[in-house]
Amino acid sequence: MDAFIKHFNQTCEITWKPNVEFILQMKLEWSDSTVTISQNRQIEGLVRRFNQYTTQREYKTPMDSKFASSDSVLAGKPEERPEVPYRELVCAMLFIARYTRPDILYAVTVLCRYLTNYTTAHWKAAIRILVYLKGTTDIKLVYKRQPETKPIELFTDSD
Repeated sequence: MDAFIKHFNQTCEITWKPNVEFILQMKLEWSDSTVTISQNRQIEGLVRRFNQYTTQREYKTPMDSKFASSDSVLAGKPEERPEVPYRELVCAMLFIARYTRPDILYAVTVLCRYLTNYTTAHWKAAIRILVYLKGTTDIKLVYKRQPETKPIELFTDSD
């Protein structure tokens, strides 16, 4: 590995860190047998950005079980659309759900169906997911290495 890095540095400048701490706004924590991935900083940023840091509410689930079948939600009228940054919030939560929080993925994808025709009910559901994330920032994605497996090898082509 040292020979490769030395040879590659003759062509272009690279930095080699065996245990990366942050990548694509995700925090990685390494141990001998696990890698833990979280996006706590991004969640905390969303909580501040959408003014939910003082809320005392807590939810055990990211979405109400009756949300998708609610007639008022499905029959939302365009004139009911509130002037809120709905798309920004839902898309930011989609990024979080996709990489480190599969527990909110279904709820976020349901809200993604209404990016152009959302109502106040959709906005409240998006805020509920954000409040749920705020209360569950300790949840992390953990990859465990089995003793008999080989380590993951990563190859990349920068162009």
